Amino acid sequence: MIDIPSQSATVTTSAVEGLNKAEMEDSDLPLRERTADQTDRRPWLTTRAIYAACAWALLFTVPHIYWAVGGTAGLAGHPMTGRLWVINVVAIPLLLLAVVVALATVRPWGRVVPRWLLLLSIWGVGVVLTLRGTIGLVQRILSFGDIGHQPFLALFADPWFVLGGVLFSVVAWDYTRRLQHGRDGTP
Repeated sequence: MIDIPSQSATVTTSAVEGLNKAEMEDSDLPLRERTADQTDRRPWLTTRAIYAACAWALLFTVPHIYWAVGGTAGLAGHPMTGRLWVINVVAIPLLLLAVVVALATVRPWGRVVPRWLLLLSIWGVGVVLTLRGTIGLVQRILSFGDIGHQPFLALFADPWFVLGGVLFSVVAWDYTRRLQHGRDGTP
C-alpha cells in the first residue's frame, strides 16, 4: 500500500512533465507570451561564450584607451601616431559596440534591433577578428618565429584576436541557430 501513493505521484509528475513539454513545443505561441519554463534553454557553454566575448571586448578596450592617450607599453617604447593612432581610436567605439551587439543577442532589449543587422554585425565581428588573428599567426610562422621589434604584438595580439574571433563566432552561430529554429532566445 505504501507503493501506491508513490506510483500515483510518479504518474502525476509524468503528466505534468508531459504537459510542460507539450506547451514548450507549441511554436504558435509568441516568445514574449511564453513562460520561463517554455523558453529555450541555452547550453551553459554557449551562455558563457557570449559573456566571455563581452569581457574579451571590454578587456581589449583598456589597452586601446591607454595607447590613445600616449601610452607606449607593448609598442617598443613608441607612442602610436598617424594612421595607427587613428585606427586605434576607431577601435575603441567598435569594441564597445561589439559588446552591445553580443548582449543584444541574449537580452530582451535586443529585440528592438533588426535580426538581419544583429546577424550581419555579430558574424562580421567574428570573421574579421578570426581573420586578423589567423593572418598574423600565419605571418609569424612564415617568418620562422621572428617577432621583430614589437614582441608584445607578436606574442599576445595575434592569439588574442583569434580568441575574440572564436568567441564572437560562437555568439553568431548560437544566434543563427536560434533564429533558424524560430526563437530569438531572449527571455
